[in-house]
Amino acid sequence: MSVNLLASNTAKVDFGDIADLGTSLTTISVALTFKPTAATVSNRRLFGQWGNTSPSWLVYVPDTDEMEFLITNGIGNFFGRKTSTLNLASGTTYRAVCTYDSSGGGSMHIYVNGTDFSLTADGSSNVALADSVRTVAAGRETDSSTNGADGDYSELAIWDRVLSLEEAVAYGQGYSPEFFRFRGLHYWRLLDTSSLTDSWGSANGTNSGGTDATHPTVIMPGGAVLNNLSEFGLKVESVAGNIRVTQAFVDFLVSDPAGTVPSLVLFDHHYKQQGMR
Repeated sequence: MSVNLLASNTAKVDFGDIADLGTSLTTISVALTFKPTAATVSNRRLFGQWGNTSPSWLVYVPDTDEMEFLITNGIGNFFGRKTSTLNLASGTTYRAVCTYDSSGGGSMHIYVNGTDFSLTADGSSNVALADSVRTVAAGRETDSSTNGADGDYSELAIWDRVLSLEEAVAYGQGYSPEFFRFRGLHYWRLLDTSSLTDSWGSANGTNSGGTDATHPTVIMPGGAVLNNLSEFGLKVESVAGNIRVTQAFVDFLVSDPAGTVPSLVLFDHHYKQQGMR
């Protein structure tokens, strides 16, 4: 199941202070699947490491029915970009990927359901991520009982790198982050509100006021299409300069020789990216 969070009962899911999300990061990607269950009024928090002191990053609804990715260095400087034509609608599922690269003056992308949206600026200062002492949370700010966004939350993920276009499109089409977990991934399936275990990484979540909701369809490694809790491992590792892949992933590659799904593209992309050929 995914988690339904309502502003009226100050619901949220809290993942604690994740140590590797700090000033050492110059790039970050954040993904979430969100289905509004009410009109998305302005200034509503979706997912972030944000609070009244030393905030770092935030995905939120800045204006009615739009989405913004905001970065701050914690001392008053911001870098943000927001959509202007997204038009979030109640009852519709949105699979969003937000990326930030602090180099070259700073750049951001917001992909929703596989589309790379045109963005408008909100703050022009190129900043490094703050060394936030705030916890990561979905549904509202970590230290606030206001500004929650009503909806179903699932498939939350954070990377310490900029996802490629292929990866962002794949997530938007319903592919699990387990297809492209290379380096620095924290991934919460949120398939059971009583067991918010980080599938990759180390930070488990605490559900506060959330209730079960139907999880959107997720395409998992192995070709399985799931909407309930299931373990299907994918590991792609460099071993003495070689590739070692689980049999499950090999079977999946063989089952799709024409590359009709993004998995082959993603695998090839990272095969090269990791310097393994």
